Amino acid sequence: MTRWDIFIKETEGGIVATYRQRAWDIAKEAYGYVTTKDATRAGIPAIELVKLAARGRLRHVARGIYRFDEFPATKFDQFFEAVLRVGDDAFLVGDAVLSLHDLALVNPRRIRVATRRRRRGKLPTWINVEQSDVPDADVTSFEGIPATTVARAI
Repeated sequence: MTRWDIFIKETEGGIVATYRQRAWDIAKEAYGYVTTKDATRAGIPAIELVKLAARGRLRHVARGIYRFDEFPATKFDQFFEAVLRVGDDAFLVGDAVLSLHDLALVNPRRIRVATRRRRRGKLPTWINVEQSDVPDADVTSFEGIPATTVARAI
């Protein structure tokens, strides 16, 4: 029996997953990231993410955002993280959309992220936030990352 086995409960229906396993399942769909909001929706108390980070099983990225570093890096990670850092209604705009789609020879130094509401708080210098009232019809998702349509970005 390992020290992690104490977090696994056996029931009549089988084995109940640990908090780490449940967080991992969320992260599989999100480039290795898990937010406290998503974790709470999945029945994982927010404090459990803090504990996993303290044990080195998860990396704290920003307030309410964690990442499993075991996930291989992709070209989409930074775009996804930028949107997470800005907030729930955030989406990529402009050259960030073109770069996301590999449609132009652009590699923006700053990822442009828009939101419909005012955003407070400090963000890394590589994120440029702008407030925008883009219609819902012009916001889509590419590889699970909210972004304006390519036509809107151009």
